[in-house]
Amino acid sequence: MTGPAVHRPAAGRPASGPSGPALAAELLARAARDQQVRGRLDKSPPDYQRWREVDADNLAWLKRHVADHGWPGPARVGELAASAAWLLVQHADHDWQFQRDCLRLLRDGMARQAVPVWQVVFLADRVFASAGAAQPFGTQRETAAPGPAGSGPAGSGPAGSGPRHGARADRQPWWDQATPALTALRAALADRS
Repeated sequence: MTGPAVHRPAAGRPASGPSGPALAAELLARAARDQQVRGRLDKSPPDYQRWREVDADNLAWLKRHVADHGWPGPARVGELAASAAWLLVQHADHDWQFQRDCLRLLRDGMARQAVPVWQVVFLADRVFASAGAAQPFGTQRETAAPGPAGSGPAGSGPAGSGPRHGARADRQPWWDQATPALTALRAALADRS
């Protein structure tokens, strides 16, 4: 997706900072660890203690980066690494406020056609689910999270862990964008494990 950079740093901070290959590599490495501890790359059982540690480390790092440099969108880090950043915030369930703040950044980017719609859709549902509200798009699972207690809203479980809240989620136009993007991300992360 082309378009203007997607970032809005904290007030008084420059809209610059790490970008390009180094930041993309960091995002992809963090996303690979995220998926590894969830057992999604090698089908191993999830390690819940390590899961919590990885999520906490990723959350702290991403919060610092976003506060100092803004959202790492596709113009700064490429499509794949921007999807990795989305995955990290998607799993930042211990900080609902940060997820909500990032959702605002992604919505701003989507309005400028700098962020794919599917990223906003999935994160919006995650934020709504975390708040105990109905999901507008139905992308998150309804069953209890299989991860550590308090690790996320219903929906943080593996695919097939329960019905989605919204029978029409897979029939929306943004779903056609999400499927190849998520497939490419998963393949790239599997190569890193």
